[in-house]
Amino acid sequence: MIRPNTRFCLTALVLTGFLAGCQRATSPAARDADASSPSADQMERSWPEREFTVELKTPTPAHAVAIQEVWQVGGEVWVWAQVARGEGMAAQVISTSTDRVSLDAPPGEVEYYISGIDWNWAELPDHYHRITSPESFDPAAEGGTQLYPAKP
Repeated sequence: MIRPNTRFCLTALVLTGFLAGCQRATSPAARDADASSPSADQMERSWPEREFTVELKTPTPAHAVAIQEVWQVGGEVWVWAQVARGEGMAAQVISTSTDRVSLDAPPGEVEYYISGIDWNWAELPDHYHRITSPESFDPAAEGGTQLYPAKP
């Protein structure tokens, strides 16, 4: 059986995501003091850590993919990655290039936007989109919020 006070704390934990807030809510002094409560922006940004991985088949091992930016756009997360070819000679053998970042990010479908692909022999995986240039990736125009790299 769940005691009434425990039920209140479990409900508060589910609604706010802050166990400390649940403990403060049981004291009469804390109910009157909103100064120590997290702001709406802080609560909105209390996301779990997620890993974003870009993996591409490339025509040579000299091609490398690097994640440049991660954005929240509506209910989605957009990841922009750039493919660059290294200097020098490289074997002409299909290779796999991978990059990953971990950061606190909201839940939602992930869409990958890849620039710098200079070959046309392979289909991109689902949720991957070829873009012609970095300038064509403009999530800010869609009302997006940049998550990575973090803006000061």
